[in-house]
Amino acid sequence: MLVRLLYLITMRIFAWLVLLSRSSAAKDAEILILRHEVAVLRREKKWTQPPSAGHPPVPVELRELIIRLGTENPRWGFRRVHGELRRLGHKVSQATVRRVLRAGDLVGAGYRIRAGRSPGSGSAVRAGS
Repeated sequence: MLVRLLYLITMRIFAWLVLLSRSSAAKDAEILILRHEVAVLRREKKWTQPPSAGHPPVPVELRELIIRLGTENPRWGFRRVHGELRRLGHKVSQATVRRVLRAGDLVGAGYRIRAGRSPGSGSAVRAGS
């Protein structure tokens, strides 16, 4: 600990001695370079764009309606649920309907998932087979 402290003090003293031995032109050049670096960093900071917020979340009422349609009609797929929602006047994409149904563990269209596999791994099997 004491050796480290002595080393740091010695390094500071030598750095000051180097600064004292420099000419004023060298010091001015260093200051000019440092000011330029600061100006470049400030310019880069100004031009960064804030991250996009993404899509707004699905309203709770619409999410519950999607889950209810999927539960009451287990043989409907996400496309059919999407069509019914559009017919009722709700503007929602097929991907959103599919995501909400998967989040609610409703695969739809009479499919069930084999144990231990994810829905996207090609493991869906027709119900009744």
